[in-house]
Amino acid sequence: MRKAYDSAKRLGGHVRYLDENDMRQRGMPKTFLFGIHEEAGGILNPGLYVSALRAEAIKSGVRLFEDTPVTRVKSGKTVTLKTPRGSVRAPKAVLTTNAYTRSTGVMKGAVTPLRITLFETAPLTEDQMKAVGWIRREGIYTAHEILENYRFAARNTILGGSKTFRSGFGGSRPGSRHPPTFDLLETAFRERFPMLEDLTIEKFWGGWIGVTPDFLPRLGPRGKHKNIYYGIGFNGHGIPQATMVGEILAHKIEDKAHKWEHALDPRAFPWPPEPFLSLGSKTLSWLLHSADRKTDKRIRQTTAV
Repeated sequence: MRKAYDSAKRLGGHVRYLDENDMRQRGMPKTFLFGIHEEAGGILNPGLYVSALRAEAIKSGVRLFEDTPVTRVKSGKTVTLKTPRGSVRAPKAVLTTNAYTRSTGVMKGAVTPLRITLFETAPLTEDQMKAVGWIRREGIYTAHEILENYRFAARNTILGGSKTFRSGFGGSRPGSRHPPTFDLLETAFRERFPMLEDLTIEKFWGGWIGVTPDFLPRLGPRGKHKNIYYGIGFNGHGIPQATMVGEILAHKIEDKAHKWEHALDPRAFPWPPEPFLSLGSKTLSWLLHSADRKTDKRIRQTTAV
């Protein structure tokens, strides 16, 4: 935590280190031992955000064709996008397909899809709210290798998740229902919030994120004519990163420079082919989970004192 704080501070981040006393003063449950308070930014409802972006796009004259998968991208002076029911042609195209990039037939090694699972509890009663503390309702994510995240919704439920991920052979996307994942998330939630042992978890759901080998987004033009633009690979941070990359892409399409584009190198190395991708994914998952189990063990020992 100290190293992360020092790095963030050195890079100009608006952060403050919280020791145990600071954490208790903020009302954080004692299972969260130390912390870094990010003083800029906050949390939002991603569904409302995306719905508002969609409404603004339509208002500005954009035509949306939802539930229309792109099966092939053909480069040329005019870009052609193939779909099951027809084709679309345009002088320029923008690919923001993220976890679904492989299905388009291009940039297959740029990102691999991982499934992340979340949950939502029943609404907390007034007594349960007091028992938890957490009076400032900050969003929380942990310093695990595979982080956990928790936040209050406006209706006084707790939303949380991550902690583990799933992947399929060759970038395939396995089914959504996976009880072992649900059990792991509930176990972690009970350990973080032992005062809420009677609070039920009402629903689980999940989705696919696009992950790159260096955990940074991919951005740039591609193709012989440099008229296929792409912004993909947000590694679970899609709300801020996709918003930023969208702004950069808008500049690039109009041949304008953007002050942040130099931070994202389009020449970064790709994921390996199968079976090495699956073998590497399983090995990495085992290593990360092993490190997190050690962290969880230390937390239990510390909070039991």
